[in-house]
Amino acid sequence: MAKMILPFAFAGLASLGASQSPLPNDAARTCPAMSGQEAIFGGVVKVECDTWYNGYDPIPTGASTQQECAEQCHKDLACKGSTWVVSKQECYPIRQTLANPQHAGGYTTFVPQRDASLPSACKAPSFKQCGQGGDNEVVKVGSVSLKKKCNVSHAKSSMSLKQVIKPGLNEEQCAMLCALDDKCMSVYFPKSTSTVGECQLQTNNIEGRLGSGADVAWIKV
Repeated sequence: MAKMILPFAFAGLASLGASQSPLPNDAARTCPAMSGQEAIFGGVVKVECDTWYNGYDPIPTGASTQQECAEQCHKDLACKGSTWVVSKQECYPIRQTLANPQHAGGYTTFVPQRDASLPSACKAPSFKQCGQGGDNEVVKVGSVSLKKKCNVSHAKSSMSLKQVIKPGLNEEQCAMLCALDDKCMSVYFPKSTSTVGECQLQTNNIEGRLGSGADVAWIKV
């Protein structure tokens, strides 16, 4: 049976196994936690933390994020892998057969898994925007229902945070990560504060503690 992979863009839905996760845009949340795992962003790649290979192209690609680094290589059939250098924020493609890995901190190599099967039968739910009937909308993600709360506020210091994913996700992707995580009960997406763009996964239901503001939250119902 083909392995089911969840595309990071959430074009399809499937249960995430322990070795399958969306690829963050934050190197600190990628390594070492995801080393050896398959990650999703514009395709499937294997994450190799603290690893680089001889024979990489000495000219960086121009990718500005590790997600873009992984995606560029995946789309280029001549690319065997790509190495993201954290200190330089630069991406180096590898066009030679990968052999004799070298190990050093601050280097993350993404190896395309082009034969991985992607689900095609499922469709992601449609999310309404806050100004277009999105407030209190209930969306079904697989077997999980999420209620959207618009124009809210909540102090980060008083949250029961399970995980914070730094900017790189949009609102809908943030909500769906919570839906796919059994321990996530609510998710908060700041749009107007110093933490704007963070995807803040909560271990409890925060609906009763929301104030008025300009942010967005989703609650499991």
